[in-house]
Amino acid sequence: MVKHVILIVLLLQISCSTKKNEFNQYRYKISRFTIKPLENLELYKVIDTSSIYILTNIYNFGKQDINIPQALKFYKNGRIAKFKNSKYNSIELLNPKRAEMGFYKLYKNELEIEFMSNSAQSGNFLVKKKIMINKDTITSFYGDFKYEYIKYKLPDNYLIYSPDW
Repeated sequence: MVKHVILIVLLLQISCSTKKNEFNQYRYKISRFTIKPLENLELYKVIDTSSIYILTNIYNFGKQDINIPQALKFYKNGRIAKFKNSKYNSIELLNPKRAEMGFYKLYKNELEIEFMSNSAQSGNFLVKKKIMINKDTITSFYGDFKYEYIKYKLPDNYLIYSPDW
């Protein structure tokens, strides 16, 4: 009986674990996300998969502005990468294996993005945001924060990578 309990606990730990890739980025099972990857041609009228969207401002309502190096890169099939670099002028730095994995979808004429996050207190949890796109600017709100991203066109030779999720 004790052997069975130990075996069950071991199997649960293995099945609940997450993997990291060679760049120390977590790769979660797609089933853990509520947004599922899919191809929707309407999305490409709204977003540009050949550009990167660099975070320019974070407004904390009632407090000072915050600046954190971050960028979003959209890929086909509903995949999105969140880069946390300070420089985006190198092909190697835009490898999606170096980024946090996420998904996006068009739902009721609104674009939603979703990432998995982790904290010591609560473990893994999903962060879902609705975003607005106005020409070359993406705006999203999360709690008391407003995030603004500006679109930058990437050279064709930078578009060689596909996500590993």
